[in-house]
Amino acid sequence: MAAAGFKLFMNYSELYGDASFQQAYLDRAQSVGMKVILGLSNPTFYKGNDLSSKFPALAQTCICTKKPSVLIEYVVNLVKNHPALWGYYIGDEVRPK
Repeated sequence: MAAAGFKLFMNYSELYGDASFQQAYLDRAQSVGMKVILGLSNPTFYKGNDLSSKFPALAQTCICTKKPSVLIEYVVNLVKNHPALWGYYIGDEVRPK
C-alpha cells in the first residue's frame, strides 16, 4: 500500500491482535511512512457485550473488566502516543440515539 502511494489507512480487524500486535502494527506503518486510523466502531463496544469473547487477545493483555469503556480506554492509552496513529474511527453516519 505504501509503495502505491497510500499514506492513511484503517484496518477493521486490527483490534483482534493483542497489545504487542498493536505496537508492531503501528511500528510497521511508521516504518513505511503511513498513518493508521484506529477503528473503534465495532458494535460490540456499544451494545454492552462481553468484549473478552469478541477481542480475546486484546482483552487478555488488558486484564480489564468486561465493561466496553474499560477496553476502549485501554486501547486508546496503548496507542495514543504512537507517531503512526492518525486518529480514531468511531462511526460513520451513526444514529443520534
